[in-house]
Amino acid sequence: MKFEPVNPDFERSPFTGMTWQHWVDAGIMLLEGVFRALPDAESPLVLPRHETAITYPQPGHPQWRYRAEIFEGVARTLLIAAPLLKHIPDLKINGIELASYYRRAILMLCDPASPEYVGNIDAIVKESGDNPYQFTCECASLVIAMRTAKDVLWEPFDSAQRDGIAKVLSDWAHRRTHPHNWRLFNILTMVFLKQEGYAIDEAVYQDHLRAIRSFDAGDGWYRDGALFDYYSVWAFQFYGPIWADWVGYQEMPEMAQAIENSACELMKTYDRMFDRNGRQLMWGRSNIYRFAATAPFGAAFHLRNQGVSPGLARRMMSGNLLQFIGHPDFLVNGLPSIGFYGPFPPLVQPYSCAASPFWFGNGYHAVAFGPDHPLWTATEEEGAWSGIASDSLLETEISGPGIVVTQYGCSGSSEIRTGKVMIAENSQMLPNYSRLAFHTAFPWQADSTEDGLSNMQYQLTTPDKRWRPNTILYHGKRNNILYRRLLFNFKDSFGSLPSIDLADFPIKDGWLRCDRLRITEPSLNLKLCHYSLPIFPGEECQIERWTVGNGYKALVATSGNHQLALVAVSGWDTLSSVRESGLHAEAPESLLLYASQQQSGRYGNDPLKICLMLHRVNGKPFEQKDLWPFTGIEREESHCGGSSPRVKFIDRKEAIHIVDFSGMEGRLLI
Repeated sequence: MKFEPVNPDFERSPFTGMTWQHWVDAGIMLLEGVFRALPDAESPLVLPRHETAITYPQPGHPQWRYRAEIFEGVARTLLIAAPLLKHIPDLKINGIELASYYRRAILMLCDPASPEYVGNIDAIVKESGDNPYQFTCECASLVIAMRTAKDVLWEPFDSAQRDGIAKVLSDWAHRRTHPHNWRLFNILTMVFLKQEGYAIDEAVYQDHLRAIRSFDAGDGWYRDGALFDYYSVWAFQFYGPIWADWVGYQEMPEMAQAIENSACELMKTYDRMFDRNGRQLMWGRSNIYRFAATAPFGAAFHLRNQGVSPGLARRMMSGNLLQFIGHPDFLVNGLPSIGFYGPFPPLVQPYSCAASPFWFGNGYHAVAFGPDHPLWTATEEEGAWSGIASDSLLETEISGPGIVVTQYGCSGSSEIRTGKVMIAENSQMLPNYSRLAFHTAFPWQADSTEDGLSNMQYQLTTPDKRWRPNTILYHGKRNNILYRRLLFNFKDSFGSLPSIDLADFPIKDGWLRCDRLRITEPSLNLKLCHYSLPIFPGEECQIERWTVGNGYKALVATSGNHQLALVAVSGWDTLSSVRESGLHAEAPESLLLYASQQQSGRYGNDPLKICLMLHRVNGKPFEQKDLWPFTGIEREESHCGGSSPRVKFIDRKEAIHIVDFSGMEGRLLI
């Protein structure tokens, strides 16, 4: 089952047909699955799990984890229900009156005599340690919901009931939290309490506010602790503008202005990370939150200056929403899958439960503004995509987080190449961050269990070890070339660890790689994998070997409209492919293209590895001129500069691209 808008309005919404009413319909569809899963109106909101090996709670977990699951079910589904209840207070789903159900659920969570009670915090700490706990996160979603639909989710409670709710909220708001985006949960919970007349610890509140601003990396991005990912936008750029609207402009105008300025900076480039249809990348952790990625487009309208037109904001939000609810694999028994499209365990983190995907309700919050708000009445706009012709591309460098975005006019797809990545080599989340690039049309697949191949990444093996790339240092763009450094098995010092200097630049259908090895391991086997080609049911996969340019070997793979090409220019022995099942995030089967090279000596090897990595999703076959769009390569050996060699690429339009690693060493950033 997938969502299809009834009577789409292509006059107001020429790109998606989606209006406020269609968003309402989508929200009702999502809640129908929730309440169809409950035995009756008295049952706690515990959703059935189709994924049980990774998600919590697991057998043997303490009871507080089971109560956290209930709290998460209530708070996160309320992110969808509350905007609806604000405008449809008597809404019923599957015969259950939503406002009444959620009011009862909130009281049960906060009643020490209830089996659904969140639990005594001191007892939880005594049992499991003084750690951050999931309840803190859900408190923020709960107060947003109660503030959004205040007339039906807060006002009906009597003073004693409010006091009981406030006690639970205050306990968690003042307890230990994670030192990154979680501080925002404490902040909003405290603001709600304060505005409802309850005391808070101002010193704790101010400490959280100061810390949140310290994560600002520039260009509208916040570092989420150690990493850059969607938490910058579905947390920092969602809760921050809400805080500014609720209290910031009145009480702390300078900080509210800083949050507004950051949001406006984000809006200058953020839409470029989505493809022409508004589809997002599969990148970073917690991708089960899906269309929360467009939450900042709606949250911007909590600010006095949004930095984005309402037509562009809605176009991005609606396209992103349809990417998932319009996908046939999104719902499993009426509930959002634990995956990206359908179920995909390699994507899932152990801090998630069956209701966790509903945090995508951050991207649904803008429904609360109502049908007459400019966000919903403006005509959709296409943003940066409107100026990109089919034979051109647009590249944007976002230096703060170390991201370069490429928008391909020929395919309408977007791609990012990231830097400033450092994650433990044995981390379960390593695949989410450490790839050389992420693409809207080619989501990553799980690593092969047989040979450990990882799509869009290098693999390095020696007779006694397989090295894992886990850190990418960022130099940035220089003369249209992006420079980064890939490190293998990095822990706490560089030492003699293998590394590769990365250099690449975009062309019409992909990009050219000209990388430099910094590896002295003997008996080295090196592989470089392309994106994973999805093979959908009923599609035939074809593989062709070509010779292009000056005798360069090429491997071209086609399945449906998806095509990949890998061209070995220099430093590669062979081109190969492997067909696999059950590893891809969207398709049941997939094909992985890769280049490989074997070297035996420790020293004296050619350090350069040059290839083309091309892709298409328009069904148009590659031609010879596409697989080698250059008229010449000139290699300059220079021993006095210490950074030899330089390589000059001349394309058919006589543009010159020079890869020169000199000056890179002193300007690498993490």
